[in-house]
Amino acid sequence: MKRIIAVIAACTLIMALFAGCAGVQGTQQEVTRTAAKDATGDEAKVLTAIEALESYMVKKGYLTEDAVKYSTDEELPKTEGVKETHGYEFIGADFGAKYQNGNVVMELYYFSAPDKNDTVKSVKDGGTFTLYDKVIPAYLACDGQYMMIYTDKSIKEGDTESDAYKTMQKAIKAFEEYKP
Repeated sequence: MKRIIAVIAACTLIMALFAGCAGVQGTQQEVTRTAAKDATGDEAKVLTAIEALESYMVKKGYLTEDAVKYSTDEELPKTEGVKETHGYEFIGADFGAKYQNGNVVMELYYFSAPDKNDTVKSVKDGGTFTLYDKVIPAYLACDGQYMMIYTDKSIKEGDTESDAYKTMQKAIKAFEEYKP
């Protein structure tokens, strides 16, 4: 029974991480960012790739320096039966981070082998993926090597005329056009 409760608690935490909960502001996770300075090989390549995408989105005006500074790649609590250490590992990403700026939450993910990833395949096929029975819209760049989830809690369902909606569409277009 304790194991079931622990798994349910872990699933709830993971759903919150991936649902783009706009009301959740994480604290800066310095471990991974600091490790980038000492990283070598594949780890350094992954961190360099995500940092290049962050810089691009800042330059385009869809991320702020503060959002990047306080981005999160939250480490999950140790839970019996759960092998993943970070939330992004549940979708098979090599790295992922969440950025918040007011009502907007942007999540960026990097996949070193997108052609072998079920999440990327699902997004390519239908523009969404499912995580614990929640359908999540997502967007791809560079043949699925990068994925973005964009949430703005000020956009009402069916709204296609507001400035927030138009900004979201421009951010998606800029992301999809990204070329490292």
